[in-house]
Amino acid sequence: MSRLLSKLPLRTTRSPLLFSQRLFSKTSSPPSTPSSSLPPARLSYSDLITSLPSLLNNALIRNASVTASQINQASTLASLRLQKITAINHLRQSRGLLSEEVRLKTPGSLEKATALKTDLKIAEDELRTVESSLLELAMMIPNETHPAVPVGPEENAVEIERIGPVEGEEGSLVGVVDPNRDHLIIGRELGIVDFESGRLVSGAGFYFLRKEGTVLSHALVGYALDLAMKAGFEAASCPDVVRMDVGERCGFAPRERESPALEGQEDASSTVASSSSSSPSAPSSAEPLSSSLASSQSYHILPSTPVAVPLTLAGTAEIPLAGANLLRTFYPSELPLRTVGVGKAYRTELGSADARGLYRVHQFEKVELFVVCKEEDSDREMERLRVVQRGLVRGLGLGVRVLDMPTEELGAAAYRKYDMEAWMPGRGSWGEISSTSNCTSYQSRRLHISYQTPKPSDASSSSSFKPTTFAHTLNGTGAAIPRLIVALLENGVVFSSLPMSIEDKYQEGLEKKKGGKSGRVVKKKTVKGKNGEEEEERKETLDEGLRIVGMRLPEALKRFWIGPEVMGSVPIEWV
Repeated sequence: MSRLLSKLPLRTTRSPLLFSQRLFSKTSSPPSTPSSSLPPARLSYSDLITSLPSLLNNALIRNASVTASQINQASTLASLRLQKITAINHLRQSRGLLSEEVRLKTPGSLEKATALKTDLKIAEDELRTVESSLLELAMMIPNETHPAVPVGPEENAVEIERIGPVEGEEGSLVGVVDPNRDHLIIGRELGIVDFESGRLVSGAGFYFLRKEGTVLSHALVGYALDLAMKAGFEAASCPDVVRMDVGERCGFAPRERESPALEGQEDASSTVASSSSSSPSAPSSAEPLSSSLASSQSYHILPSTPVAVPLTLAGTAEIPLAGANLLRTFYPSELPLRTVGVGKAYRTELGSADARGLYRVHQFEKVELFVVCKEEDSDREMERLRVVQRGLVRGLGLGVRVLDMPTEELGAAAYRKYDMEAWMPGRGSWGEISSTSNCTSYQSRRLHISYQTPKPSDASSSSSFKPTTFAHTLNGTGAAIPRLIVALLENGVVFSSLPMSIEDKYQEGLEKKKGGKSGRVVKKKTVKGKNGEEEEERKETLDEGLRIVGMRLPEALKRFWIGPEVMGSVPIEWV
């Protein structure tokens, strides 16, 4: 509970205007919250007092950024808060008793009342200070962890399911490693992926999809939307700019990283200057960043005025979809609320490995599944999300494995998380294409998302009845477009070894005269060990004589395709 609740009962924690606008309505107008801040989060502090060892262990196994010292400090403040509340209640009772003496003009009663008023004000000020410090620390503590979640780093993930083609099956590429199938080589050969122009326009890690690359991306969005809507999700087009506070309440707080940006990503941590920034007091985009912003995984928009609301570019549509339910109280019959949102995702990807091509970029289109449900239904809704995702990847014909992710991969908000990884033969490894997370009440407590609990039939128990319960929120990837393009290109390309043309032979002869190699390569720098490591050569063109002659794409995308059924200069075969 926040400092707001220290003075007001549960049903009056919101102003009458805010409460009436959001109460029991999915279609009501958004609340007129002050532009400077949102209401304080409504956290539970009971575990800080009764289950401190469990909280410390949970933070440890999740490798959370909060320290044991900070959790212990929060526990001390939680106990102190209860003491302050007890003392304040005692002073208020004394004030009630003393009021009768003042009314009867008992000698000395007025002086006592004045002193009591002063003591009460001091005690309430101290409580506010304690609650402010407690809330700041408690916001850093991660969500609880499902007891079945594997403990440890990413490599401890447990495979729970296989979908689509499997290794060794006729026609399957699962387990096959073929550098010629690298999506970046394929994209360049077909003229559908252009990182060179993206670098010139926006910097490293940005790109253009061209010709049928653009058509493929839109077909994937349409396909994912269609499946989700048939599964009962309501479509939404999401804003890409959100309040920084909303992002942090969803669990996307800036996190400091020790790892430097990857080579070629030197500009990844830059903030984004607001297009309306004309105030002389607004900082320049060239000014040094604070350490928190410089190490953030989000792009922050520089404020146009000193009093402007801090804004950020959304790292996923989950953030605006969750924020759309801010201060909302549902009827039980309105839940579960299932939404499928389409939006852009913006990520600096500081310190990230494997940044080649489309696999890890700074901006991409994403279809996101989001659910608000009753607390007893969230486990079932998580499995339902997995069913929807299973249908999506099965329709795309990809070989996929589903992983129960370990504790260090859960982030701040997730109670449990599943990842789906597709085999990508060009990369020679599994690559994540979607994830599903059950965030329980972590986000709803911070965003004030609740639902009305039916009154018990036994009137005698109404005194202990909670009028509202915090909802549970879940999210899942419907389609991360660049990752799916990687998987489809690398699995769907068709090669043929054709005789070399006269022009190709002539070009090869020139390269041999210059002492060059028949295939262009670039140097990939590696981290030097104690004994030093040689630079690796990365393949950038197809093997000599190898040609792309076709592209196999899933039949499920055909009805969403626009224009000629070709990919670059080669025909599409729908399979």
